[in-house]
Amino acid sequence: MVILLKEMSFRGFSKKITRRDFFYLGGNLLLFLALISTVFISQQPTHLGSEAQILGKTYYVSKNGNNQDGQSWTTAWTELGGIDWSLIQPGDTIFIDGGETEMVYLTTLNPAKNGTATHPITVKLSSEAGRNGKAVIFGGRSTPLPECGQSVYNYQTTNVLSAGIDLRDSSWLVIDGGHWRGIAIYGVNGQGIKLSSSSSDLTVRNVEVHDTGTAYQSGGVWYPDQKGVALSGLNVTFERAIIHDNGQDAFQSGGGISNFTLRESWLYNSRLKSDGSFWNYCRHSDGIQVYGGGDQYGVTIENSVLGPGFMQGVLLGAPLHNDPSGNPRYATFHQVRVKGSLFYGNGNINVSANVNPHTKPTGWSIERVTSDRPTDQRWHNVHFEGDGGEISLRDSIFTGGLSLTVPSQGDYSGNFQYWLTYGPTVGLVADPVYQQEGVHGSISTAADFSLSPSSPAVGKGALVTSAAALLGLSEPPPPSPDLFPINQYFEAEQGVINLPFQIVDGKVFQTGETVVPSEGGRASYRFNVSTPGAYLVKAWVEAPSEGSNSFFVNIGAEPSSPEAIFDIPITLGSEERTVSWRGNGTPSLNQYVPKVFFLSGGEHELILRGREANVRIDKIKVESVITDLNQDGRVDSFDALALFRNWFTLRDNSLADIDQNQRVNGLDFSYLIRDW
Repeated sequence: MVILLKEMSFRGFSKKITRRDFFYLGGNLLLFLALISTVFISQQPTHLGSEAQILGKTYYVSKNGNNQDGQSWTTAWTELGGIDWSLIQPGDTIFIDGGETEMVYLTTLNPAKNGTATHPITVKLSSEAGRNGKAVIFGGRSTPLPECGQSVYNYQTTNVLSAGIDLRDSSWLVIDGGHWRGIAIYGVNGQGIKLSSSSSDLTVRNVEVHDTGTAYQSGGVWYPDQKGVALSGLNVTFERAIIHDNGQDAFQSGGGISNFTLRESWLYNSRLKSDGSFWNYCRHSDGIQVYGGGDQYGVTIENSVLGPGFMQGVLLGAPLHNDPSGNPRYATFHQVRVKGSLFYGNGNINVSANVNPHTKPTGWSIERVTSDRPTDQRWHNVHFEGDGGEISLRDSIFTGGLSLTVPSQGDYSGNFQYWLTYGPTVGLVADPVYQQEGVHGSISTAADFSLSPSSPAVGKGALVTSAAALLGLSEPPPPSPDLFPINQYFEAEQGVINLPFQIVDGKVFQTGETVVPSEGGRASYRFNVSTPGAYLVKAWVEAPSEGSNSFFVNIGAEPSSPEAIFDIPITLGSEERTVSWRGNGTPSLNQYVPKVFFLSGGEHELILRGREANVRIDKIKVESVITDLNQDGRVDSFDALALFRNWFTLRDNSLADIDQNQRVNGLDFSYLIRDW
């Protein structure tokens, strides 16, 4: 008590101390001592159970290694084909050296060991500076494949790989380039990536596949052939993949597809012949084609760009026919979801469910899609043959082409259509007013189908409106650190950023409004808490207007609506704001101001979700300042006094409720004493 009075005197405490204040402080002195001992006890380490956590080993591949045992960069295996798979166990990670800019490997990555559901095997580009450039798998063919009808061509076949990555018979593997184009495959006489019907539970992320395929001669001229990815298998996911300018389709399969997902990827052709046509168009090049396998279930395409340069963007299905061996086959797909994606610059059909189907496709959903075709060209935006199938088209924009071919009955709500020659009306017939002048009918890789602010279709169409938006207008920043620091700002763009968020000038934002959290852009940041306690989240943000001043935020779980809405007071340019939660409050009067997160020791994840358009997030900080209740830069007796005043007036939802258990009591004081 004497120490407390002395400190008040030294610091010029001018507020009158009443008899009641002395009573409050003196009456709790014994409680303070008991609480201090409780704090020390609570800080003792807890013991793990008898079952220790299993941690996988790390191995390394680098051209600069000595090819011994792969257990360090010094002893790294020097080729992907030189990995000793007898050493690899489920849960292990193999890091690949990408050099400062790139490192070239000349053998196929052919995993000979499978992971498990709880412990997948990961093959990943290193995130270390100087090793996080690009891992290039060069097949050995240095001359690009011939264009359709090329008269003179030297087909190089000696010492050329037939696959860049061979995942046939593989399961529970993750192949990750770490950043856009982090693993690049080209110059292969075959497929860049091979899968089979026995492939399962695979994730391929941040890869580029181009100039893979074969060449053949017919009638005295040369032609390209073969796909970029031989697709098949169960539970296969491709994320942030760039597949372009291969001998035929980007993805092609004779069947055997179940639960395939393509997410945040770009499939296209850009190489042109002298007459302006695409170089491999004679091969009926499609973005994704499956022409056999019977009835198949589960395809998801979301937040991706398919085009330009294909005949069909997506062709899932084929009528009953005989394969080259004379065996009958057909393909019909059920439970297909296409969402948030852009289709443009393709010659025949953007999305095709089937042609004269042997059986009727069911469970198709096309939502928030922009599908554009030149006005004077044949064929369709969407081709879903005949009645009897099940399809819904919602909140999408269809421009150009011959027509939409869809069943007479379906869920056709919230759509826009324009410049279609004829066909059914599935939405409002009106010009969507694209922002880029002359973009309708474009076959340019730089085409941008974002809507003008005056567009009647705002809130409709693709969540990703251009390849540039998909790629963030530039290469992403270097891979983020494993854990972000607390109590200091870090750049928002360094987290894991997912569409429709994009990165421009170092700021994260989305261009459209998404009131459902799961549909908004997602940014996540992992950080470690060494001292359990209460924390705030602060950010430098740009919130220019009442229509652009909110997003969702939470720690440890996906944010919910409306509870976790952060309504931002309007800023002039970029300003610092402390995160609040709307809770049961209103946009102008949030319930939790600020929002206090009580965090245990260990690793946590900060999750941001987009809500309103053009709210830009520049920097973020997770800050432990809660026990400094009067915000004077130190935790001392003045903070204790502030806590006691809340204690005896039983104020809830205040900073003094440090552990956020809806009461101010001795537990809150224990945390204050810890930081004192």
